[in-house]
Amino acid sequence: MEKFSQFTYRHIGSNFKDHQVMLKELECNSLNDLLNSILPKDILIDDKLEIESVDTEIEMDKRLSAAKEEMNQSNGFDYSVVNEEGQLDCTVDRIV
Repeated sequence: MEKFSQFTYRHIGSNFKDHQVMLKELECNSLNDLLNSILPKDILIDDKLEIESVDTEIEMDKRLSAAKEEMNQSNGFDYSVVNEEGQLDCTVDRIV
C-alpha cells in the first residue's frame, strides 16, 4: 500500500454517504440536480469534458525522485542532452 502524504490526508473530501445526507437536506436527487438548481444555465454544458489525466501526488513524487537520481548520476557522463517536448527528432539529429 502506498504511503500517503500530509496533503492527501488533508484533502480526503466527502464520501458517498456525506453526499446523500447533503442532497437529502437540499431536496436534490443528485449532484447534477444540485448544480442545475444553483448555476446559471448559460454556463452549464451537457458534453462530457475530455480532460487529460494527470499524475497523482504520489506518482509525481516517484517521477521527481527518479529524475533526481538520474541527475545525481549525470556527473559520470561526458555530456547531457535535454530534449524539448515534441522535438525528439531534432534533438537526435543534432547529436548524430
